[in-house]
Amino acid sequence: PGLDAAFHDHWARALVTGDWSPPRFFADPEIHTTPYFRPPAYPFFLAALYAVTGSSKLGAIALWPIGKTIVSKEVAEAARHLERTVAGAPHFAIGWLILGLAQLQGGDDEAACQAIGHALHLLGDAPTPLAMGAFAHALARAGRTAEAERCLRAMGGKQRASPAHLHARALVHTALGDFDAAFRCRNHQFEVGGSYFHT
Repeated sequence: PGLDAAFHDHWARALVTGDWSPPRFFADPEIHTTPYFRPPAYPFFLAALYAVTGSSKLGAIALWPIGKTIVSKEVAEAARHLERTVAGAPHFAIGWLILGLAQLQGGDDEAACQAIGHALHLLGDAPTPLAMGAFAHALARAGRTAEAERCLRAMGGKQRASPAHLHARALVHTALGDFDAAFRCRNHQFEVGGSYFHT
């Protein structure tokens, strides 16, 4: 599957049905034979919802508030751990970045802006595209649209066509509500090839 949501849906349905064959037109993601590339709680929870609802997407959506409650508690706990981490290592830029992402996930958009902004300050003159994208995304989520748009312009346009830049720009466009631009970035990302982990 090409995007995270489709990947998780395929993973969850395979857990329920035992059918690990890849969807039509997609390469085998080899989920059942390789290490997890991220914490697996979400696909397993979605699999449980599919098992209860007979693989109904509408049924899973109806039961999702239960999962949201569980996830929000995990995010809050993760943020607390990360706050202790950066308190003990205040120059740890990636720690500040991940703290900001946890705060963003937990709905504290202003705190996320501060944490990710501090990470960018520590990263200096060469921040990663994903860090820049996370900051602009947080600004947009916090209602600081003009600042988010300035960040987006600073990230560059088509001349910065690496998968990482395009993924980051898509995140910012999504937060700004410009879904057409987000889809254009995503489509261009797949055209240039590679995952968003490659700059």
